[in-house]
Amino acid sequence: MNTIQVSSEVRDAIESQAKFGDTHDSILRRHFGVVSIPSPPVPQKRQRYRKAPRGTVTPQTFYRKYILLVLKDRTPMKAKDVVEAVLEMVRPHLKDIDFDRLLTGDVRCENAIHWERNTLTKEGLLDNTAGHGIWKLTKEGWEAASLIR
Repeated sequence: MNTIQVSSEVRDAIESQAKFGDTHDSILRRHFGVVSIPSPPVPQKRQRYRKAPRGTVTPQTFYRKYILLVLKDRTPMKAKDVVEAVLEMVRPHLKDIDFDRLLTGDVRCENAIHWERNTLTKEGLLDNTAGHGIWKLTKEGWEAASLIR
């Protein structure tokens, strides 16, 4: 793009024609009748998400005993580490649809593990004061985990 130098008088004359939000370019385009044609927006490919048919997804409660077993051996743990350990244990039992992404971008089975953690916390089996992203068994959680075979 070439630069054109103008005197302060010309610049002041251009700026006197300004409307709110104008640039020098927009003032000159309007003055000379130059119409810019905006380029058409590039269509974005939408990633397809499929809603799981009823009864095809592994239920959230399935992950319960695995969460307790993982935490029984290594409590407290970071959420990410718990999810990885649980998935390592249950992967052979999961269906392809469990690994689909939800509209939020989360993987369906990982999301279910987090929701089951929420349920375990409400039931008093996990400590909700362990800190952000830390999963830890309560006394009741230890008792429940010790009953799992």
